[in-house]
Amino acid sequence: MKIAFLSGAVLGVALALAIAGFYPWVDHVRMLSYTGVQQNGGRTERFVIRLPADQIIATGTQDGGVRNSAALGGVRLPEALSQAAVRLEHFKVRDIEGNVIGLAAKHTTAVPAGPNAAWAITIPSRGTLRLVGTDAFSDLDDALERAGRREALRWSGDVSSTPSRAEGGVGRAAGSSGEFEGLAGSYAESWRVTGVDEIGGLRGTIQLATTLFRAP
Repeated sequence: MKIAFLSGAVLGVALALAIAGFYPWVDHVRMLSYTGVQQNGGRTERFVIRLPADQIIATGTQDGGVRNSAALGGVRLPEALSQAAVRLEHFKVRDIEGNVIGLAAKHTTAVPAGPNAAWAITIPSRGTLRLVGTDAFSDLDDALERAGRREALRWSGDVSSTPSRAEGGVGRAAGSSGEFEGLAGSYAESWRVTGVDEIGGLRGTIQLATTLFRAP
């Protein structure tokens, strides 16, 4: 029941973001895409989220670590999800030049192998890209504690999480609409945290590095 509810929530948000990209049925201005070309024909692109400036809303259960503090807002989870380890986060998303180009929704759930993340990135002028993989933030709570961060105290420093293929930190990418339709590939999610305030608000960046190919 919980899995079905969560799946519905993920699909619902992805659909809402996709609809937001096309309503009110006008041609959105297409911003320049900062993509690289792979020798094997694939293309690379990086998306950036700045914290706290780009955080729209976030909520989750209390076992989610530093990201599920009072700083994340007052949205109350449905009862069906309140017993599960889950985080729901919405952000503005930028290109590598710092321009805001769209919205991103991230849903993280706990599974026996560790936290799994599902992203939906919608760029109104281009379409929607879906990412599914491991949660790169999952090891940062311990790293922040080792770096001296303590509950209810302000902290500053520099802690990063850059997943590797050996650690399973690279996930699957698949386009679902617009210019992303028919594309598939991989992505890596990395975090850099440079500060935490007294109620757990984060300062730093999230980077999503994608490599996409035309699916056969």
